[in-house]
Amino acid sequence: MKIGKATVPRTAICTSDEHTIVVRGRDLSKELIGKVSFVEHFFLLLNARMPSAGELAVVNATLVAIAEHGLVPSVQAARMTFAAAPDAVAVHAASLDDPSQFRPQAVTYAVRAHAWDRMDPALETFERMPPG
Repeated sequence: MKIGKATVPRTAICTSDEHTIVVRGRDLSKELIGKVSFVEHFFLLLNARMPSAGELAVVNATLVAIAEHGLVPSVQAARMTFAAAPDAVAVHAASLDDPSQFRPQAVTYAVRAHAWDRMDPALETFERMPPG
């Protein structure tokens, strides 16, 4: 038993019938395929309009800059941290192929430590982020 009104799902992004697919008011096969770039189409899907030249340049540059790592929060956080504080180096332990290359200098967010993770007691330890 369904609770509430029975409705037909609707979207403003795309419609279709047996003859055509319309994306944001534009015919997919006649107006988009072979006429716009992937980034232009991506921008159209998100913003319901085509990008300006400046917006296109920024989105293209952003995708190129992050393509080798993907659109994941941890990568973006690391890049933004580096941009803001290039002298700060953080290495995600699970990403190391050879842990001997990087020697830990401090423990941050010790409050979230797992019982099974034995930290070196000689390391400076902070419950959260170090001050300053």
